[in-house]
Amino acid sequence: TPAVREYSGLFFIITLLIVCIPHGSLDHLIYYKNNGPKVNKVLFYVKYLSLITVVGIFWILLPTFSFILFLFISAFHFGQSQLFRINVPNVLQLPYHLSWGALLLSIIILTNLGECLSIFTSLEWLNTAWVTWSNLLLATVVSLLTFLGIHTFLLLSKHLKGRYFMFEIVLLIVFTIMSLTTNAIFTFT
Repeated sequence: TPAVREYSGLFFIITLLIVCIPHGSLDHLIYYKNNGPKVNKVLFYVKYLSLITVVGIFWILLPTFSFILFLFISAFHFGQSQLFRINVPNVLQLPYHLSWGALLLSIIILTNLGECLSIFTSLEWLNTAWVTWSNLLLATVVSLLTFLGIHTFLLLSKHLKGRYFMFEIVLLIVFTIMSLTTNAIFTFT
C-alpha cells in the first residue's frame, strides 16, 4: 500500500539507529563477559579492527562474493538469535540456524522480487545474474524443508517443546503474510 511504502524507509532508518547500531556497539561487552575479567582488551580491539579491515578489503576486491557471504552470515545470525532458546545438538546448529535465516531472507526477496532487484541492481558492483525467480524458489524450498525437518526432529527427540515448535511455525506464517502484504524494507525491519 502507498502508506506502507511511504513510511517503510523511515521505519527502516529508525530501526537501524535504535536496534542495529547499539547491537554492534555491545560486541566488546559481550566478549568481556564471555571471556572473564582477565581479558586482554587491547588484543580484543586489535583482532576486532583487523577483522573489520579484512572484511573491508574483501568488499572492495570481491564485492559479489562478499555480498553473498554477508547474506549467509546474516541468515545464520538471524537463525541463531531467533532460535537461541532451543536446545539444538551441536551437529545440527549450523543447518538449523542457517535454514531459518535463509528462509526468512528468501521469502522477503521472493515475495518482493521487483523491489529487491531494483535495490540489488542499484549496487553497480553487484552481479545480479544469480537473482532469479527459480533460484529463489529453490532456496526457499530447500530452506523450508531443512528447517521443518530439523524442527520436527527436535520435537520428536524431546529437544523442543510443542509450544516452541508451534510458535516458530506461526511466526513463519505471520512473517510470510507480512512479506506478501507489505514491501521488502518493512518486512526486513
